[in-house]
Order: sequence, then C-alpha cells, then structure tokens
Amino acid sequence: MKVQGINRYKLKLFFNLNLRITELPVKININDKYERFEGQMDWNEFLKETKENFEKFNKCSPETFKGFGIMGKDAKKEGALSEKTKELVALGISIATRCESCIGLHMEHLVRLGATRDEIIETLSMSSFMGGGPSITYSAKALDAYEQIVARQS
Repeated sequence: MKVQGINRYKLKLFFNLNLRITELPVKININDKYERFEGQMDWNEFLKETKENFEKFNKCSPETFKGFGIMGKDAKKEGALSEKTKELVALGISIATRCESCIGLHMEHLVRLGATRDEIIETLSMSSFMGGGPSITYSAKALDAYEQIVARQS
C-alpha cells in the first residue's frame, strides 16, 4: 500500500469485530524514499530528515539556532559531570518529553561518546521507572534507535 505525504512512521489499520480491536501490519512506502514496516522505525533515515529540517529552519531563524548552540555548548562542557553523563541525562529527559528527534540525536551523541548498551539500558530503565507506561514505550524506541545507530557505525 503506497502512502503519499504521511508523516507518521507506522500505519495502523484497525477494525472492530465483537468489541475486539485488531492491528494489521501494513508495509508502507513513504514518499518513495524508503520503506518501513509496522513496528519498525528507520532511525538513521529519520535522523537524516530531522537534520535536513533543522537546516531549513536554521535558514529561516539563524539567531534562534545560534542562541541554542551557545546554550548547548556551555551545558555540554566537561565539569563535575562528563559529557557522556550529561547526554545520558538528556536521553532520560527526551524519554520523559516523548521527543523522538531528541532521542535519536542524543543517542547518536551517546554512541559517539562510547556509551555501552548496559549504560543505555540502565538510563532507559530509570526513565521508565520515573515516567511509567509512556516512558516504557519511548524507552523501547530508544533501545531500537541505539541498536540501529550502532549497526550503521559498524
């Protein structure tokens, strides 16, 4: 099934039969760029698109990005906490705020900084504990992002 102009990364087809809701997996092709399967998000492609969108917005509002960059540079500098520890905190906040772009971008930084799978899982576990059900869902997405980003770098 081809879907034009859809921004969601999964398509669910529901039908109600005897008060039961069933989800049918549907293979979709989004804008002929790449394929995704229900339940599987292509994090590397998603991050590429996110960065392209940032570039477009940066052209429209360069002072916003300049200010954000200055703030980020100061926040990330080594101090009492290492950059990796700060990125783990940022990942936890990304889970809590349910920001997929943030999850992916911070996960890229964590992979670059050498975060281990165990460090990621402990961070996701704490985020899930603090945020409950919604955070468990986004933690599972974040683990998938980690695995895909690591695989890309291998």
